[in-house]
Amino acid sequence: MAVATEVRKGIRQELEEAITAASKKVNVKKETDLCHYIPTKHGDRLHHLAFKRMKLAQPDGLLQLLRTHIIENSKPSLLPPKQRSREIVDEGLVKVKLPKSQVPLLISILKKSGNPELASLISSHQTLPVIQRQIISMIRHKAVDQELWNTYVRLVEEEKAKSK
Repeated sequence: MAVATEVRKGIRQELEEAITAASKKVNVKKETDLCHYIPTKHGDRLHHLAFKRMKLAQPDGLLQLLRTHIIENSKPSLLPPKQRSREIVDEGLVKVKLPKSQVPLLISILKKSGNPELASLISSHQTLPVIQRQIISMIRHKAVDQELWNTYVRLVEEEKAKSK
């Protein structure tokens, strides 16, 4: 048991030395910035929290990654950040969060108020199952809503295009 603790302390000391050497080699100030040079198995760079977790739980694994990708690598390369989906950024837009259950009510209020453009804009963000339920309800009430039908047709065509 004492030998395992000494080996563990030796690994931690070796890891600290490797972090210092790697930081000097790639000229970073914070040790978590080293994760920008360590790829994951998915090709992204190592997350800074994963770096800290490995430092505590798997120091030998982190030591190996540092040696492989920074210390023994003649030209360590800075990895690009993980690609994230881009949000629509427009200063002219207002984002309003509504529960999905209130969207059909809002659309019906907008249609009754005489503003079909705004109603069609909001109805375009509904999901296919919601539109299907609304069409079934419309049929039961023997009502006709051409805009709802057009939205349904558009969503079905989009889903078919995605499955191809």
